[in-house]
Amino acid sequence: MATVYSAVPVSAPIDTTKYGYDPEKQQDKPTTSTTPQPQSRSGNGVLKYTLLTAAACLSLVAAGVTVVWKHWDEVEEAFGCSYPTKAGGGGRDWIVNKDGTISAKHGSDVGDEDLVLGVGDFPMVLVKKGDKRQFVFNSEDLEALENGETRSLSYTNKVGDEEEVAFIGKMYTTERYADFPNGQKWRYIESAKTIDKEKAVNVQYVNNQFISLVNDDLVFDIAYWKYAENVPVNFVGGANDESPTMLEGGGRDFTLNLEDGTIASSMNPDLVLGEGRPTMVLVKRGDPNQIIFEKSNEFAQGNVIPAILSSPPGLSLGRKYAGEKIYEGWRYSESAFYYNDEKAIDLQYEDGNFILLPGEDLVFDVSFWKMYEGNTVNFVGGKC
Repeated sequence: MATVYSAVPVSAPIDTTKYGYDPEKQQDKPTTSTTPQPQSRSGNGVLKYTLLTAAACLSLVAAGVTVVWKHWDEVEEAFGCSYPTKAGGGGRDWIVNKDGTISAKHGSDVGDEDLVLGVGDFPMVLVKKGDKRQFVFNSEDLEALENGETRSLSYTNKVGDEEEVAFIGKMYTTERYADFPNGQKWRYIESAKTIDKEKAVNVQYVNNQFISLVNDDLVFDIAYWKYAENVPVNFVGGANDESPTMLEGGGRDFTLNLEDGTIASSMNPDLVLGEGRPTMVLVKRGDPNQIIFEKSNEFAQGNVIPAILSSPPGLSLGRKYAGEKIYEGWRYSESAFYYNDEKAIDLQYEDGNFILLPGEDLVFDVSFWKMYEGNTVNFVGGKC
């Protein structure tokens, strides 16, 4: 069977703006001499002299390049850093407001909205069976699906000390497209948790394998058919003859487990649908998902604080994974929110501008310095 690709996009939410300092090159002034110069008696002699001179110059240039390359760190330090962590004038500049919200200093690219830090959507992902993040659906709903009926999928979600009923919904309503070199073209919408039943997707279980969105010609799809923890599960449909929506034998095959209320990947039954980690994003000020740290007053004064939120309650800010990745010279680590104080990182507000991860040479950074609602905010550092 031909290789199948999911339509779920992959991005690297990192600022690509580079800062460089090109020192002014000094030109040697031409010199003149009144001393008569000896005239060559032979054209071959002139050519030989010219070639020897050119060879000597090339040798000197090569030697100079070698020395500069070996001591590049010192040269960069002397003339300026191309990748400074504390780069002002864009997506790393922040204001801590009196109400505890944190605004992007440079506002919005598309209007005058005050954009602040917020919690993004909770995506649907694969988790290990038994994980505390697994979705446990209403058994009656699963039984109805197995009998060919239409249902929305609800589950009980714990936020802090409270429990709430949540549903599987859409992150946005307009379909997007993905094209691949093998001729496949897919339509897709990313999944997201919603507590509004009116925004829940209604689904049917088709051929005992596909979970199909009613009236949308989209089915549940494991991103890139990669069967691993935390891989997103979204809604995908075909957009040409080479890309059928109901494509069996891979990441669109699911099994309903009525005995425990889970839905598993048919390709790997140990992986079930569950709740993913939301990322940090920009939201409009006043949005219910805007974040305020418990110790916001201490934070505004420049003290180091744990990234535990008072709003929305029950969450803390951490790193999506351990370690760092590299993108076009920048070091970065993606943000993620966790329940309670699990994996909370330490933060510090410095110079009335930058939000630092103390001791890690990383700062809060708006992806690609594009200031619009919903854009991700991660942790980025330079190389000098």
